[in-house]
Amino acid sequence: MADSFQWAIIRTDERVDFRRGKPSLKDLQDAVDGWIEAVPHRHPDFSAFCNEEGKINGLPLNSVATNFTGIHGDVLVGDVVITGPPDEEGENTSLPDNVIDRLSACATGTALLECALCGPGRSCR
Repeated sequence: MADSFQWAIIRTDERVDFRRGKPSLKDLQDAVDGWIEAVPHRHPDFSAFCNEEGKINGLPLNSVATNFTGIHGDVLVGDVVITGPPDEEGENTSLPDNVIDRLSACATGTALLECALCGPGRSCR
């Protein structure tokens, strides 16, 4: 059921683009415009990937992705991919409904400063 697979790209211009179909490595690399790097965070419901050389290449700040992932002491730059958590084999899974809901709130501008784990009106920053 590859067409039911959902993933998203959090853009530096604060848009969230939802995509269907399981992404290949090339899809992920194209989405972040370079080599991918997993973003370390503490949320069990999703995985995040950014451009490995984004800071070196001077990519713009992605404040929505930084807040959404709840990372501390750092910022994300460039477009950031969000997928579901890895399965037993380490493969990406589809976004769970609760993450889609949170990303949709970001896309409508109602949750730009909220961490995905903390929820509405709260930020762990």
